[in-house]
Amino acid sequence: TASLLIYGAGHTGQRVAHALKAEGVVIPAFLDRNAKSGQTVSGIPVLKPPEAVSLKNLSVLVAVFNPHRNARFADVAETLKAQGFSTVYSLEHFYISHPSGLPDIYWLTHPSFYAEHRSEIEAADALWSDEKSRHLYRSILRHRTTGVDNLPEPMPHLQYIPKDVPLLQPPYRFVDIGAFDGDTLAVLKKHKGMFESVFAFEPDMNNFNALAKRVQMEGPFATGITCLFPCGSGETCDTVSFIQDGSEAAKVCSANTAHAVQIPVVSIGTVLHNANPNYIKMDVEGFEEVSLVGLKNLIENDRPMLAICVYHRPSDLFRIPLLLSSWQYDADYYLRLHGEHGFETVLYAVPK
Repeated sequence: TASLLIYGAGHTGQRVAHALKAEGVVIPAFLDRNAKSGQTVSGIPVLKPPEAVSLKNLSVLVAVFNPHRNARFADVAETLKAQGFSTVYSLEHFYISHPSGLPDIYWLTHPSFYAEHRSEIEAADALWSDEKSRHLYRSILRHRTTGVDNLPEPMPHLQYIPKDVPLLQPPYRFVDIGAFDGDTLAVLKKHKGMFESVFAFEPDMNNFNALAKRVQMEGPFATGITCLFPCGSGETCDTVSFIQDGSEAAKVCSANTAHAVQIPVVSIGTVLHNANPNYIKMDVEGFEEVSLVGLKNLIENDRPMLAICVYHRPSDLFRIPLLLSSWQYDADYYLRLHGEHGFETVLYAVPK
């Protein structure tokens, strides 16, 4: 029976452990630098790496998978090898070589998916307006299909305001779709000054309350109107099932998902009238393509600048720029990376 150590006892590590145990793989321990004495997760001991001396002959799967600097695989692997663990795998590499029993995690999928969509991938490759975008696009695809981390250095502090993209100049009539707790509003206010108007949409009520509190405590964010909407965005006005957990990863789910709630979603293009937005940001956990369809008329008529997250689903990276390029919306397309592992990859569309 195969045995494997998992580095990271958080949500991703637990999901991976559950899938591997179902296949008969023995997980003697989680390794976690923040492990507490006597800690267990799902009946598995959690140890700090120096405490696992007797297990150093086993391979380690690094299941730390988030956008933050301390999740960078190269750094984690270097530390583990210095502590005596000779064989260390990234989650991406392991997933690609052994995808059948592992859960779907963001864009992770079998490399055959990209082979099946080769024509779309090549068509999107031709859309990028600068070489930096094209290089990043190709690097992300290599990373996804080989597991090799060849991604450029991310720019976390410049998300939605990259200095090397010719953005429209403020003040912004800003639509924040997936506003979370107002973190984007705070960042843009700090770097670019006041907004002319703000329309913010956030369906998770824990996040919405935090958003409302931030606007109350730190506002005003706009010289004109600020409107907050406790709903999501979609192609039509409807209700959908939703995982509401107060995190950045709150998202639409299937109707039979445990603990799901029903939330309203709106076609934003049908509820914003005469707002004339010049900047729309969208981060809606895999619902971007559907939400954009609900914005088609507004985007074609008002020609706003767009910042769309394209890392939640495997196809977003190429299907979303292709969708926009098929509309009456003449724009330049830029791609920038703002997080580790390919998280926080943003498509910037700047109207000509």
